[in-house]
Amino acid sequence: MLIVGMSASERERVSQAKKAIDDGMKPFADISAEERFYNRSVRIRRKILKWMVEHVGEAWQTYAEMDAEAANAAGCHMTTAHRWIFQFSRRGKPFEIEEKVDTVVLRERGELV
Repeated sequence: MLIVGMSASERERVSQAKKAIDDGMKPFADISAEERFYNRSVRIRRKILKWMVEHVGEAWQTYAEMDAEAANAAGCHMTTAHRWIFQFSRRGKPFEIEEKVDTVVLRERGELV
């Protein structure tokens, strides 16, 4: 079978994948939707936490600005970023948010001046 518009290596990969499927082998491991969702959540959580560690002491005009910057760093929606920032800045967690008159400052817990 000749597949037009593909290089020889691409044709080889396609034919290997078709052979694997025909032989009853799965080209990819089974993973449930719940596992994919949970793994994505863990990746986002870690990226948000890393972003928070890197931005301790910074100030933003609004919560929305802070959430948007964190969301861009984590590759998620700003609502998701806000939820994780809130989780990591609750009582007993490593960060806290200081609300000043015109800014919002991210601090490590116990660092408020």
